[in-house]
Amino acid sequence: LLKDAQNEVYFKSWYQKLLAALQFCAGKALNDEFSKERKLIKILGDIGEKVKSASDPRRQEVLRKEIGRLEQFFQDISSCHLPLNPALRIKGINRDACSYFTSNALPLKITFINANPMGNNISIIFKAGDDLRQDMLVLQIIQVMDNIWLQEGLDMQMIIYRCLSTGKNQGLIQMVPDAITLAKIHRHSGLIGPLKENTIKKWFSQHNHLKADYDKALRNFFYSCAGWCVVTFILGVCDRHNDNIMLIKSGHMFHIDFGKFLGHAQTFGGIKRDRAPFIFTSEMEYFITEGGKNPQHFQDFVELCCRAYNIVRKHSQLLLNLLEM
Repeated sequence: LLKDAQNEVYFKSWYQKLLAALQFCAGKALNDEFSKERKLIKILGDIGEKVKSASDPRRQEVLRKEIGRLEQFFQDISSCHLPLNPALRIKGINRDACSYFTSNALPLKITFINANPMGNNISIIFKAGDDLRQDMLVLQIIQVMDNIWLQEGLDMQMIIYRCLSTGKNQGLIQMVPDAITLAKIHRHSGLIGPLKENTIKKWFSQHNHLKADYDKALRNFFYSCAGWCVVTFILGVCDRHNDNIMLIKSGHMFHIDFGKFLGHAQTFGGIKRDRAPFIFTSEMEYFITEGGKNPQHFQDFVELCCRAYNIVRKHSQLLLNLLEM
């Protein structure tokens, strides 16, 4: 990322100094590790380009063939740290779990074998064609907000995934295990799934048969939904729809894709697509109030949002300083 940034017109000299300082301070072992990780990113970039350039019927075949380059890479180096999370070491590829997504950018889903025999395999998304530096910034600020809440004794049950820009218009994104988009839940609910108020409640009921599990999922959703309402409101996150809202069976909700924020909304014919300051739908309210049986829960939700907002507001100067940098 620092090498790519040396082409920036305004901050070129600063990036050059940062890169020189890093290379000077890093010893041989660290430089060798950087070299492995750079090679891994280069291979992923090449695979992504070949999958994109292939015709639609051949893309899976091309991907399976190119995965061999990753297998050869791990045979040569044994293991390396995962660039997305240096605390993890990876030693191979789970070929059968690798695929690609059919969105415009055709990102790759790559599953690495954890070098720790007690650890689970690690799935990541490699995305080329989108500038992930903004996503990194938004997620870092959200992490700061969550830390502020935790320091004040308020656990909003936030799930904040990792995102790493590895160069201009490319990067790695952590895949949260067992997460599913709200859009997919709607599709499974039939043609009028998005119009039903009980869709979310029904989905959580299907995956939490025991009352204790269901109550825990409801509590996790109550807090995480409030947390994301507050952060998306404060940061002016736009382009919100059911394809970038994720749910987990445990009740946690979180948002993805932060290409539009600080009120930079998409417009169609001069009309802003995002009308609401944050997303809170009737089906979310239906789940929180258990189908209207507990209307007090909605008032408790509003009070929780206000409390979370006021805690962040006390530290507003910190957030403004981070954005100014």
